[in-house]
Amino acid sequence: MPHVLKIERQKRMVNNDLSILCISCDKNLVIFNNFANFFNINWRDCEYEKYVLLEQNINNSISGFKIINQTGDFSYRLIKALENIHTPYVLLLLDDFFIENPVESKCVNEFLETMIRDKTIANIGFSNFNKEIFKSDSGDLLFLREKEKLKHY
Repeated sequence: MPHVLKIERQKRMVNNDLSILCISCDKNLVIFNNFANFFNINWRDCEYEKYVLLEQNINNSISGFKIINQTGDFSYRLIKALENIHTPYVLLLLDDFFIENPVESKCVNEFLETMIRDKTIANIGFSNFNKEIFKSDSGDLLFLREKEKLKHY
């Protein structure tokens, strides 16, 4: 029984450490709706808070995503959106990159736990292109970037 409680506590901690932010805009609302449909089909057990960055949408949420409204250029909107998200980690997604395959929540949780343990990791990026150069067992690429190796402008 204590083992089950430990897992539940850990699960809650992880869920409070990560939010998902999809960057979109009002003129791409049709694209975002398609993105949200793919997201909800392929990540059914997602337990993280989900946000979408729009500009002046009057709704509170769309397809389970809470709306953050912010006008301005791309960078300004992103910075202001991140100020409204209160988790230490954010999974940043773009509205025109649809999630086409099922997401393994366990895998996402493991990567998040790795970042929580190792504070030198600045971000984790996923990709499935360039398979000839970089290849993992799954065919996907995983990039871990250490903070001290990132250029600050």
